[in-house]
Amino acid sequence: MKTLRFFMLGLFFQCSVAFAADNDARFAMKGAGFLPCQTFSKAREDRSNLYYMIGGWVEGYISAHNRYARDTYDILSFESLELLMSVI
Repeated sequence: MKTLRFFMLGLFFQCSVAFAADNDARFAMKGAGFLPCQTFSKAREDRSNLYYMIGGWVEGYISAHNRYARDTYDILSFESLELLMSVI
């Protein structure tokens, strides 16, 4: 019975909506979010491995947003990753 309670508690936290910022609207930066624009621009120009890694990070970010945003299925329903990376 105790195991079932922990399992249900885990499901509750997994299914709940995440609010990333704290009360002062601060949030943690991760991954490509730390890169300076010059680094991104150079990586894009060279089509380096870093550029494709940033693309993977962006897709993960978009997927997480789709998962946790209320009333959202897909915030980028028709845009390709390459178009999005061009805009960035």
